[in-house]
Amino acid sequence: MTKSESRARNILKKEYPNAYIWKVADYKQIGNAGNKGLPDYLVISEGKYIWFEVKMIKSLKVFNLNEINENQWAEFCHMFTACADIKILIILKNYKHYCIDFQDCLKFKENAEKSLDLRNYSINYIP
Repeated sequence: MTKSESRARNILKKEYPNAYIWKVADYKQIGNAGNKGLPDYLVISEGKYIWFEVKMIKSLKVFNLNEINENQWAEFCHMFTACADIKILIILKNYKHYCIDFQDCLKFKENAEKSLDLRNYSINYIP
């Protein structure tokens, strides 16, 4: 388990102490094209299924939408159309984190914006 995966898992365990948390094996780990673009974690809590994509970034102020690759955009949009709850868990080097709904990212991308200002979101909070 990488450092970012370990941090993400700890954040999710703290936020959802009684949840089922599953780390989705990614394409690089297993070479299965069927997993290409899927979010990193599935959390099942109180009957809700929540998908989390984890991104480690250096900036303390902005999240560049290019951090989400083409395969992820395609898969997340397909999942979102099916009413999946998808969140982007952004972990900073200083261990703080932000959680952004994929829907927000989609709105910004549709408006041809290239990044989100993280100062508009609550730090260390998962909605």
